[in-house]
Amino acid sequence: MNTIQLQKFINLAGYNVLVEDGVLGAKTAAAKLQTEKSIGADLRTKYGITYYTGFYAYRSKEEFDNLATDFLLFFKNGIITGCVPCSTRAGDFYVFNPITYGGITGTAVLAEGYYPQTFLGSWQTRLGWRSFECLQTKSIKIYRDGNRNRIIDKTTLVVGGTDIGINIHSAGWGNLIDRWSAGCVVVPREHWDNFASENLQEGISYDLVLIAP
Repeated sequence: MNTIQLQKFINLAGYNVLVEDGVLGAKTAAAKLQTEKSIGADLRTKYGITYYTGFYAYRSKEEFDNLATDFLLFFKNGIITGCVPCSTRAGDFYVFNPITYGGITGTAVLAEGYYPQTFLGSWQTRLGWRSFECLQTKSIKIYRDGNRNRIIDKTTLVVGGTDIGINIHSAGWGNLIDRWSAGCVVVPREHWDNFASENLQEGISYDLVLIAP
């Protein structure tokens, strides 16, 4: 568990009592428990989920900033077991050079919501050139944003299958996204390897919940 990143996420969620020192002390443990309860209650109310296992992505803002300023958590039976910085938004290269697909030009933005497993999870883990990577295996919803103004535009919603390819994987070293994401959920490499090895199993498929402002 990356405790410093967990503390940053908890503070972002409103528990301004933590010192980001990487120590899972009593205050951090208590705030972690309250955060788990709060998220658990929210998931039950919105989606009927209890004791969630899977990815939980938190989008921090509705704009493209080309940085890993979101958070990706992993839950096991309602308990947070991993927390790393990520981006749920494409990097600058694809914001200013949007892809045309299916007659629509626009940067892909994964829509907020719950993507359940339904027999098999929405993202399946495999070993690839990025170490572990999780490939989209089910239909998802994306926005196509083509106006290049850095603000996420939610007027064009598309439902698509695996041909869209919104995956979960490592980015490069450091905080910049640039070409590492055209809409995928990406984690800086220095955080990804431990997060993946501690929480993911090869060949297993996982749900994802994405929360957006």
